[in-house]
Amino acid sequence: MRLNRKVVGWIVSGLAVVVLAFGLGCGGGGGGGGEGSNDTVTGNIGSEGGALTTPSGNASLNIPPGALNSDTTITVSSTAQDDAVFSEALSTPYKFAPDGLLFNSPVTITLRYDPNTVNEQGGDENNLRLSYFSDGQWLIVSDSTVDIENNSVSGKVTHFSEYAATSTPLPLDTIVGEFNGVPDYSNNHGYPTDPSSPYYWENDPHGLEHNGKSHYINGFYTGEEWQCIEYVCRYYWLHYGKDIREDSSHTGDALYLWQHDEERNAKGLDKYENGKTTSLPQIGDIICFQHKTKPYGHVAIVRKVANNKVYLIQQNCFLDERDGGDDTKHPEIFCKINGNEIEPFSYLGNYYVLGWLRLKESPPTNSQFKVIDQCNNPVSGAYVILHNDDGTVKDY
Repeated sequence: MRLNRKVVGWIVSGLAVVVLAFGLGCGGGGGGGGEGSNDTVTGNIGSEGGALTTPSGNASLNIPPGALNSDTTITVSSTAQDDAVFSEALSTPYKFAPDGLLFNSPVTITLRYDPNTVNEQGGDENNLRLSYFSDGQWLIVSDSTVDIENNSVSGKVTHFSEYAATSTPLPLDTIVGEFNGVPDYSNNHGYPTDPSSPYYWENDPHGLEHNGKSHYINGFYTGEEWQCIEYVCRYYWLHYGKDIREDSSHTGDALYLWQHDEERNAKGLDKYENGKTTSLPQIGDIICFQHKTKPYGHVAIVRKVANNKVYLIQQNCFLDERDGGDDTKHPEIFCKINGNEIEPFSYLGNYYVLGWLRLKESPPTNSQFKVIDQCNNPVSGAYVILHNDDGTVKDY
């Protein structure tokens, strides 16, 4: 049984006096909201600086002297987590207002998280960082840290937005899983720096590593490392010996085969529309996702179907081991089968499932590429990717 008591605390910042209600109790972790549906605090802070903490203690703000030029009314409030756009958050998101407020020097935001929530979502506390929400996605605050002992993330920021704890991606080129000997890799938001690339992003907001390298296997172009479509093309080539690219120098975008019937038929693939077929996904099928509001998609390979759940292996989604789709490691990451429809997992809340593609005839698996190079701790039986000293991929 948890007992809650309220006490009134006074924070004095210059001439401003802010009344805060702090929740005290025994047991329980951080990350939940305060009493009621909204955990909110409002105060007036001026050029002398000051601090605010929400009633639950799960969100706090520290503004140093000189960060503001004049008295400003500031509000910190929790945001509903059931909104699809916040599905990546591993703590309760908080809105810091006025939205977009700029500071003369960095201020510190600290958010508490519930380790049970992190574990349920397949996250790793060591990889948690403070992130802000912008243009439909969470972007990691570069100057942020995690305090596992106190279950909190902190970061220094120069503007207000929505903030939450999210997981940092694994380093570029890290093997995050494998299926039938074909590994998949962390793309680490690796958008190409070459403007001619279809994946080029002129102002990449993530501030992380870029990749944009073309990947080849014995001269066979599999795509841009490590986009979602690259894994699908590489898997079909290595495992089935099937070339499903647009042509020898282009993979096509994620939804190319879904949208082009003639080309798809020529590649020997059948199309099954979500909700309009009784043939549910099978191992090796290509699941096709469409963003709800933006003109791009996502593709993944079905690696297991069991108990009305579809487990996928994919690239360029979580950017960590959850992309591997291994249900023994991350049983919480799956697409749910609901009748004759497939529902996307919560992380892809901004997407819906168009359907899946399947080979018309299942050919024998391809064995011509078995065992190639060795490196430190390679995935057993995997096709290990090695780079030359100049950064180019070794042609194996």
